[in-house]
Amino acid sequence: MKYMFDTEMTDRETMLVGKIVTLWGSFEGVIFQQILSTFPDVTGPSKLPKPMNGMQFTSILDLWRERVAATAAEAAREVLLRVYDRAVQLMPFRNALVHGMLVWGEDGISSLTSIRVRKNEVIRVKLMADDLADMMSELGEINYDVRWPNGHADRERALSEDGFYISRRGLAMLSGHDIANDWLDLTPPSGSTGGGS
Repeated sequence: MKYMFDTEMTDRETMLVGKIVTLWGSFEGVIFQQILSTFPDVTGPSKLPKPMNGMQFTSILDLWRERVAATAAEAAREVLLRVYDRAVQLMPFRNALVHGMLVWGEDGISSLTSIRVRKNEVIRVKLMADDLADMMSELGEINYDVRWPNGHADRERALSEDGFYISRRGLAMLSGHDIANDWLDLTPPSGSTGGGS
């Protein structure tokens, strides 16, 4: 018989954490690609700036702000600089989720607490499920804005250049694939206040 540890997170909390992690990873990936596009003559990793070869995303984000956001056309620049500010604000909560041990009970049954140690300091961050849903939603918006800073016009132009596109969810629904049943509504209920506390 195998014995397994259970984090005792709800299914909703677990799904929200997973969605946040994947949205953040997607955000990091597009940021990295956009920076790479500003180095057209680079032939290998050794020719890239040091932040591009390191593990510190804050350094990569700062480089993106300098090389991509700050140099974009005016309307896009405003959106991209807001993306930078929003990402910086969300980073402590992302770090709490990814680098912390999630436990319940410190503030009652309905909340999680992320506990981690950084430079000999114990850091505790309280996270409610609705906060996680708000963060997921915010990261979805950030991912959209970083790809299409001029909104729908940018997205439509990109789609017309790429040709036909159908989302994974759309394809699953149209084809009647069993995976179509795996999409759940994770949005916060109306009236939620959001933001990690």
